[in-house]
Amino acid sequence: MKIALVIDNFSPAKGGGEGYAAHFARELAQHGHEVHIFTYAWDTSLTPLPLTFHRVPTFKGLELFRVLSFGYYCQKMLREHSFDIIQGFGKSCWRMDVYRPGGGVHRAYLQQNLLSLENPYYRYYRRILRAASLKDLVFLAIERYQYRQESIKRIIVNSGLVKSHVEGFYRCPAERIRVVFNGVDLERFHPIPKQRPEVAQRKEVVLLFVANNFRLKGLPCLIKALGTLAKARPTLNFKLLIAGRGKKDLYLKQARRAGCVDKMLFLGQVEDMPQLYHSADILIHPTFYDPALMSAGRQPPVAYLLLLPYITALVSLWLMAWKIIYCLIRVI
Repeated sequence: MKIALVIDNFSPAKGGGEGYAAHFARELAQHGHEVHIFTYAWDTSLTPLPLTFHRVPTFKGLELFRVLSFGYYCQKMLREHSFDIIQGFGKSCWRMDVYRPGGGVHRAYLQQNLLSLENPYYRYYRRILRAASLKDLVFLAIERYQYRQESIKRIIVNSGLVKSHVEGFYRCPAERIRVVFNGVDLERFHPIPKQRPEVAQRKEVVLLFVANNFRLKGLPCLIKALGTLAKARPTLNFKLLIAGRGKKDLYLKQARRAGCVDKMLFLGQVEDMPQLYHSADILIHPTFYDPALMSAGRQPPVAYLLLLPYITALVSLWLMAWKIIYCLIRVI
């Protein structure tokens, strides 16, 4: 089959939707399909694969102009070809047969992102700004158009949560939606004997937090819980490793106030994530919004395969979270 994949940035190193699209394209090509990628940037390490890349002209600068220009020029380029299937990712594709919103529903994301702001007055202020935001108004209009297109035969979501959002926010018929959970690369992620990271002492219990959006993924709540834990059990020996892209200064200040700054270490972006997972004793993910994980009974496939204890909860329960962490540390 001749298949077109449309995504603004095609890079497996970024993870998330970009990483999924790259691995998906690789599998399609290896199964003999003719795969065309419409994008404005791609990882050159993928060029040995039989993939045909089409560079889409895109305005640089503001995200709003980048998304609109990419969508406009991409549609013009797609009309010049004939494909059996066009699959789109994210907000940048407006004409497609299959749609996969890897980042979830933007309307739901905006709601949860506001909830991650602790100060109620600042949250109200941001709500007003967001209501007047041209970027968010345009993105919501694009999303509404995408979900209500009758030409889209299938909407592929990665959790039951996203399915419920698509049905609830946009009245999309359930028969058009398919839930396909994210898979795991078993060659990279599999149980091996634990190896202590160099940054952790021999008797320390290693806690791991992985995210690129620290606030949305609940790092402030986790710092509060660990501060309470450090005060309640001062002899408890643990270290929190924080991996991912993000501004750490604000959270270091919060950790100093909470009295647990010596229990934390920011690692930045980590290339060898399998080794980092193997070195941890407990994976902690107190997220406000993570469409791939926030379904009843679901836990991260990586944590499951690596036999790694995992903690997540509604953020409202994190007032008691330090007790949960304490019990797990004692068991380990």
